[in-house]
Amino acid sequence: MTANAMSSMTAYTAMLAGPALAGVMLAAYGAKTAFMINGFSFLFSATTEAFIQIPVSTGEKQPRKPVLWQEIKDGWSYIRETPVVRFVILFFAACMVFFSFTYVLQTVLLVDTFGFAAKEYGTVMSVYGGGMLAGAFFMGKWGQNYHELSFILYGVTLLGIGYFTLALAGSFHFTAAILFVLGLFATVVNVAYGTYLQRAVEDSVRSRVFSMDIAISEVLGVCAMAAAGILGDIFGAAKIILISGLALTLLGIIFLRHPVYCSTTANTPQSA
Repeated sequence: MTANAMSSMTAYTAMLAGPALAGVMLAAYGAKTAFMINGFSFLFSATTEAFIQIPVSTGEKQPRKPVLWQEIKDGWSYIRETPVVRFVILFFAACMVFFSFTYVLQTVLLVDTFGFAAKEYGTVMSVYGGGMLAGAFFMGKWGQNYHELSFILYGVTLLGIGYFTLALAGSFHFTAAILFVLGLFATVVNVAYGTYLQRAVEDSVRSRVFSMDIAISEVLGVCAMAAAGILGDIFGAAKIILISGLALTLLGIIFLRHPVYCSTTANTPQSA
């Protein structure tokens, strides 16, 4: 949990500092030079990573030729046959549809519906990034105190309430406050989700299960983003985000009463 939180904190810090640094470079050197510096930063990163020493298992390894279809089949079989893993992956897959709706339409809501200018939009999105950073700090310091599934389900429920409220906001300061809370709980859910799967899935099949999880989420996400544009044009961004928030809240409440969640977290307030 702490390692995942620190990883998220590093990423979010870079996300906050990057645009500011880009502005300085653009003003000082122009776009072409700024892009070249950015490109060299990737080469520098790749060079330093080349010297990382990866421990090699001393145990005897069975030769195995990877076959794509078999890898997919193994990953799906493990998900299907492991109730707690199936529970959390299917829950997150269902949520991904509505997360994708809000992801696509959030900018439309802020700029077109609320009428935020570029400066206001940049400010509230910086506040959103600050919330993500706060969420990473929270999980790193207190994330071990409760079960990851509780963080996931309660976090999604609160995210749903947040998006529902965001659709009705309108004022600059209220919107900024809501986005801070949304950023915080989005990070709580993401860190808890990754940590739970890392702990729940066996080492021997973890890469296959993670690949299946990513594939499911990405396929649903892409389809939902395409649908979001169409639905947003028909009904408006505010209505779709409001409905998405309501759906996420209901999903969280329903899954909090699911037997798998109740049995998994019973008498285990701490996950460590």
